[in-house]
Amino acid sequence: AWTGGIVPTSAGEAATLAAGISVLLQGEPTGAGGPSKPLGLLTIPSSSELVLGENLTSGTSLHANGVAVAGALRAGGESCRLEGRLSIVLHGARPTGGAAVAPWFKGIVVSGSGSLELHGKRFFHTWTRLARRVTAGDTVLLLQGAVNWEAGQQVLLVTTAIKDARDWHRNEVLTVAAVPAVQDTEWAGSGVGGVVRLTSAAQHDHEAIGAYQGEVALLSRRIVVQGADGDSPPTDVSPASCTSDQWRLGSNSVPCPNTHLTGFGGHILVDGPGATAKVAGVELYQMGQ
Repeated sequence: AWTGGIVPTSAGEAATLAAGISVLLQGEPTGAGGPSKPLGLLTIPSSSELVLGENLTSGTSLHANGVAVAGALRAGGESCRLEGRLSIVLHGARPTGGAAVAPWFKGIVVSGSGSLELHGKRFFHTWTRLARRVTAGDTVLLLQGAVNWEAGQQVLLVTTAIKDARDWHRNEVLTVAAVPAVQDTEWAGSGVGGVVRLTSAAQHDHEAIGAYQGEVALLSRRIVVQGADGDSPPTDVSPASCTSDQWRLGSNSVPCPNTHLTGFGGHILVDGPGATAKVAGVELYQMGQ
């Protein structure tokens, strides 16, 4: 499948699909392309396509420093969405000394007449609001909208406090234990649209009054495109906060002016009048440069 017929085996080794072929990847690539040996630049020429297929047992994954798509990179279709887990992990540290890097570095770049299609299972609603107040210690979220979320997925319960800062916040990421049908719960007929049971209790109060209701958002998706854990998060995270002469909710902390500047995530770039992308049901994590 590779140009020259040689399977790339070393971390950082560049690879190009052969011209005029369609390749299906299910699982992990043979040789480089896994988490311990990410590819360098993976090039998909204009006459070829790489299809990231469904593996319901262990999932499919591809690790690389970058992917240059002149042909097609596909996962599922609009009428055939992936149910299995798929991850595209982009590796690469922030360049030192302000050095310039190629657009594909730690990214997926679609150029020319290339196309990117990523279609994961759809979840509805992707976000909604609380139908009832959450009190610290609660293990159930009562929602305004019906949802088809699943056990094991992560949800974001957004703060409703006046202050919201990096070092002082009440945003919570929680894990779904179950999503029972409303009619099967004690809230049937109460105007509650959805019920989500959690694996652990909420740590803070979250309001749901007539004027304002806290938001709840689904974070998890079947398809994940992300910057690698080892080189994406910022390392200059200390001190966690600085102080000011203004107090809110018993705190006078503010963000420090010269921290959190070293983070370096992945990115997706669709460049050129003939390049196209269709992306739905996809989680983007540790992205942005």
